Amino acid sequence: MNKQSVTAATNNREFAAAMSALQSGRLDEAERLLKLTLRVQPKHLAALNLLGVVLGRLGRNAEAIASFDRARPPLPIPTRPGTAAA
Repeated sequence: MNKQSVTAATNNREFAAAMSALQSGRLDEAERLLKLTLRVQPKHLAALNLLGVVLGRLGRNAEAIASFDRARPPLPIPTRPGTAAA
């Protein structure tokens, strides 16, 4: 097994443990595990969304919104009718 496979497996275990912690009401632990997951995979959409849920439950709404925003794909730049998109 190569290093990348080991890292991905570890990351999946951390994410699963974070979900379990959230379901058990251990919000601080869930936050810690999700941040570890995101350190390895910064664009892990499920982890970003779940971190938003955890932060919202902790009352840290601005941080929760920022996490949800990071999970959202970028919005297209609107163009005027009759112009080519950049």
